[in-house]
Amino acid sequence: MKLDLWASRSKLPSSLRKRFIWVFSLLVAGVLLVSGGSSLYLSYQQSYADLLRVSQERVHSMAEKIQHDISDLEKMMALTATVNLNPKEVMKQRILEVEQLGRLPGIAEISLSDQDGLEYFRASHRPGTEVVSSLSHISPSAWLNTVKLGQSYRSPVYFVQKTKPYFTMAMAVGPQQAGITVAEIPLDFLLDDLQHSHQSDHGETYVLDSQGRLLAHSNPAWSLGSTDFSKLPQVLAALQNSDSEVFPPLKAIAPDGKTVLSTVERIPDLGWLIVSEQPEAQLLSALYQAMMRAIWILLG
Repeated sequence: MKLDLWASRSKLPSSLRKRFIWVFSLLVAGVLLVSGGSSLYLSYQQSYADLLRVSQERVHSMAEKIQHDISDLEKMMALTATVNLNPKEVMKQRILEVEQLGRLPGIAEISLSDQDGLEYFRASHRPGTEVVSSLSHISPSAWLNTVKLGQSYRSPVYFVQKTKPYFTMAMAVGPQQAGITVAEIPLDFLLDDLQHSHQSDHGETYVLDSQGRLLAHSNPAWSLGSTDFSKLPQVLAALQNSDSEVFPPLKAIAPDGKTVLSTVERIPDLGWLIVSEQPEAQLLSALYQAMMRAIWILLG
């Protein structure tokens, strides 16, 4: 009798039992929602971090590669066997060395002149030009004045036929009698570097000179020479902050008008900018995929 009485008292009313089940279900759903929300947030943060890492690695490797290529050319220009020669033989030896340098694929044109601007030798890979060895005076130029002051010279980038970027390097090599070596460098290799570094992740990478003009782009549809990106916020910020080499990533508007995550790095000795941009839609796509996974977990 006592057991029956206790059993009857331990039974919950139907309405209270339903309320308990409803509260318990809400609690479980809340825990699952919080867990799913945390998972979404972590997934988004991980996607953002991965995208940022890829962009930073891309611009840094590009900057190092370009710097390395230019430095290698300068080192090759500086090689000489004229140091211990008789002064009368120095120029003859240097002409032979410069002639060999002129055969390198990375040099479009090379010349040798003395400190007074008297040109002894010129060789060019450009169509329609030939090797010149007769003496001729050259007009005063920035590289001549700079090298005479004891400094190496690197010109600003200029465009041949409006779309082909070049720049000029000049230096005195060996004794004074070895003269001044001047090399004109085509920047076609920048396009090759971009094609090798560009991944199939819908992002774009491009190289700008110190004025924000386009030198190379992973998308061949962009026109070189006539395209100026200096007004883009991410580019303008880098151009105005000439003391920094690496800039914090930021959300910006790409040249095509899309919202992107932009990463910029400056090549120290040249002042050129490497810009890598990943579309924001790529981040949102990763977030959408994470949301779908969370929904499947909740439904499962």
